[in-house]
This record gives sequence, C-alpha cells and structure tokens, in this order.
Amino acid sequence: MRAVASSLRIHASVAGRVRPGPVARVGSRLEAAFASRNASSDGAAPDLERRAPRARLRSPLAGAGAAAAATVLFAPTVCASAAVQSGAAASAPGAVAGLVTVGPAVASFLSVAPPLCFGFLQVSGLKTVREIKRNESVGALEPLQFFSLATNCFVWSLYGLLGNDMTVLLPNFSGLLFGLYYVSVYRRYTERSLARYFVGAGTIASGVLCAAALLPAASAATAIGMTGCTMAVVLMASPLAALRTVVATRNTSSMPFATSLAGLLNASTWAAYGGLVAHDPLIWVPNVLGFGAALAQMALFARYGIH
Repeated sequence: MRAVASSLRIHASVAGRVRPGPVARVGSRLEAAFASRNASSDGAAPDLERRAPRARLRSPLAGAGAAAAATVLFAPTVCASAAVQSGAAASAPGAVAGLVTVGPAVASFLSVAPPLCFGFLQVSGLKTVREIKRNESVGALEPLQFFSLATNCFVWSLYGLLGNDMTVLLPNFSGLLFGLYYVSVYRRYTERSLARYFVGAGTIASGVLCAAALLPAASAATAIGMTGCTMAVVLMASPLAALRTVVATRNTSSMPFATSLAGLLNASTWAAYGGLVAHDPLIWVPNVLGFGAALAQMALFARYGIH
C-alpha cells in the first residue's frame, strides 16, 4: 500500500512538471500516514482522523482524489469477491439472483417431468379416437382439441427447426403427427362442417411460415414464439369448447377426462419449470393460464362426474 501511495505521488509530480497536483498530494498524505502508523501504531489513527476533516475543508479536489485512489486500490478485491459469489450462485441448479430457487433434485425433476406430461397429452386422444371408430360417430365431441394440438405442434416444430433445437423439434413433431391423425379420424366420422377450423389452422400455419421466410431471424423467432405461446393456451383450454354442452346436458361425455387430466399435468409441470428453473415468462405465463383452464375442467368433472 505504501509503495502504491508513493507511486501515485511521483507519477503525478512528474506529469505536472511545475507543482504537485491533487492526486500527488493524496499520495503524499497516504505515504505519510503509513509512515506514521509504522512509527507509532497507537497514536497514528487518532491523528489521521483529526487531520482528515481539515484536509477535506481545504481542498474538495483532495477528497475526490482520495476516492479515486480508494477505487483503484480496492476495486480488484471487490470484483474478485463478486466473481466468487456469482460463481457459487451459478453452480447451484435453479439459482437465479433475486428469484425463488430450488434444490438440484427438484430442478432435475422439473426438467424431466414436463416433456413426459406433454407426451401424455399427445397420446391422451387415442382412447377417444378408438371410441369414435367403435361408435362410427364423434357424438358431441368438439374438434378444437385436435386442431389445436396439430397447429400448436406445427408452430413449435418450426420454431425448433429454425433454431436447430432438437429438444423443441422432436416432441412437437411427434405431437403434430398425432394431431393430424386425430383430425383425420374426426373428419371421417363427423357430419359437421370443419371449414372454419381448417381455415383457422391454415391461416396460422401460413403466417408463421411467412414470418420464417420474410423476417430477420430474431424477429421471426419472436413472432413464432409468441404465436406458439398463444396456441399453447388454446390447446390446454380447448376441452372447454364443450362447456355449453356439458352444462346444458349435465354430462361430461363431450369432454374427455384423459385429455383434461393430461392438460392439467402438462400445464402445472411446465409452469413450475418456467417459474422455478428457467425463470422464463414465455414458459410459465401461458402455462399458468392453461393451468387455470385445466382447473375449470376439473371443477366440471367434480360437479357432473366422469363419463
């Protein structure tokens, strides 16, 4: 420290050529203080404290120079301490400054459970499709859940393809195939017009394709991602399309329980992952909304039973 103070005084004196500047005077005071401390450690500190206020009154620039010298001397230590703390925080799974953190076991579970629940959501329609084939009729079942699954998975498949992200692409591509299969079976056994559903799905698919082809990569990713978030909410809320029928008939046969349960598990795990592990609002916000829609479906089953 004494060597640093002496260096500050000498450097500032040489640079000034005529007389020492404020920084040189600060260096001199620091050097004198260290010398006094070495000579008499008992009386140096009170003397330095008595002289410090007078120095600040004589020259405001001296105070500024002292602050600058303190910054030069102590900044490396502060930065090193911050680096150690940030490294320790980064090493803890699920730890983000200022946000709720979870332990490594919970973080690992929440990293595995959401994709599994999404897979359950994709295959949950197989039982419904078998019943449609057996009865050769869709009954009062609404087609929105099948169209929304296909459209949602198409959007996210394109998102994963553009980002070369197989974690996003592969599960959503399988969901796209399931969705198209469900739509084809529904279309075969229904007498109602599905034109508006095909037009809606085609419009969304065309929009994201145009975004991918015409927009810059970052803008295209944002547009497609926001569309995917919206479609995720529609997908998880789609069984509520039969709400009027359920309430009017007091029967939940038009709202498959397996699909509603899968939607509840899917939304809850993704919301927990997005909020506690990824800390990404684009993940947890739509899934919190989807979780609310799934709870409404569970309330209908609790009220009218499972059929």
